[in-house]
Amino acid sequence: MARAAPKSPVTRDTVFVAGGQPSVTYVERDHLKIRDDLQRALKVPNQIVSLAGPTKTGKTVLCKEILGDKEYVWVEGGQIESSHQIWDKICYILNYPVEISKSHREEGKAGFTAGLKNFFSVEGSLLSSEEGKRTYKIDSMSSAIKRLSDRMITLVVDDFHYLPPEARTSFLRNIKGPVFNGLKLVLLSVTHRGLDAVKAENELQGRVYSVISPPWDIADLKMIGERGFAALNIICPARILSRLADEAQGSPFLMQKLCWEICAGIGVDQRPSDPITISDQYDFVPICERLSRDFGHPIYQKLEVGPQSRKSRRKRRLKSGGTADIYKAILMAISATGPNASISYEELRLGLVDLLAEDPPQKHEVTSALKHLASISQNIGNDAGIDWDADERKIDISDPYLRFYLRWQIRPVATSRSSQYELRLATQAFSRLLDRVIGKK
Repeated sequence: MARAAPKSPVTRDTVFVAGGQPSVTYVERDHLKIRDDLQRALKVPNQIVSLAGPTKTGKTVLCKEILGDKEYVWVEGGQIESSHQIWDKICYILNYPVEISKSHREEGKAGFTAGLKNFFSVEGSLLSSEEGKRTYKIDSMSSAIKRLSDRMITLVVDDFHYLPPEARTSFLRNIKGPVFNGLKLVLLSVTHRGLDAVKAENELQGRVYSVISPPWDIADLKMIGERGFAALNIICPARILSRLADEAQGSPFLMQKLCWEICAGIGVDQRPSDPITISDQYDFVPICERLSRDFGHPIYQKLEVGPQSRKSRRKRRLKSGGTADIYKAILMAISATGPNASISYEELRLGLVDLLAEDPPQKHEVTSALKHLASISQNIGNDAGIDWDADERKIDISDPYLRFYLRWQIRPVATSRSSQYELRLATQAFSRLLDRVIGKK
């Protein structure tokens, strides 16, 4: 009789999987019907499908899972600078040439030249020729569209919002005809850029099927912890679970990592035979402070430095007595909001007024800095950093890692400096008042 294979031990590493594919703690979020919505959208003929949602919420994995065995071409928008590059990229993926070389002969009058071959013309004249090659450029757009349409291959453009505005408009104008003739196109974007297709080409209104992948809410994130701690025979108080989910910035990756760190902190590597209870007063602030340095610091550094400039930037006094240039001040003002994932320009302006001890920067200076921050973020890629929407006049911080860093590394500094300054002002005012009172006596 064959013996049953031994079960793999339940360990901290196999339960809380940050950056991999979890099994025990995998939460499908079926109640949101995102999968059903995307499947339905892909079946609707003559429509562009737009799948939008916060960064790092599984849009790419979901899309590839739904497409399954169907043929598709996947193009990364962050690697594209012009619409022409999209078509060249598609031709490359399809192994279709974008240029060909043909042999030709240079003909001349009778005579012999070294390296030339002789031949008789139809009239019987003896001429000479030299063999050579000419390269001909193929229309990659026509070739790509024909190949995709003939083979019914779905075209997916990930991070569509990263395409430059001119490239977005040109691409959509060229692709809308084939889409209406049956070509299937899927555009993946972050939530606040989900309507970029319609904005780039007005004629697409009513012809884009929009599917939204919502942010992870507290209940779904808590489910990761509930399933994982239960599998490891750990009793976690509801207050701690709620706080962990709140600190995860809507990121299942961060939730997995925070839970893993708590297990490590209480010394759980494998499932214990007897249950272990996490203290209701467990202090995980040191964990958040350490993890935030690991996750968001590289992105923050690039944003704080700002673009290269020949001139030194003006530094304004903070209410603490320190100084900050426009880029550092903007990041500090954003962090003081929580930071929220999306803030209006007016909220940012008020934040700068609260932060700075002297005249705040002018509107054109702030908007110029926001454009540079958005450009730096785009070069970083993967929805990292900050996005400035000039039309909506709002700032989006879609990267949960950057928000996590701002919350734990920058916000305490920004808020404490403001509080210290206000306290110092109040103290000075009280001292002056006291001096006047004493002087009158």
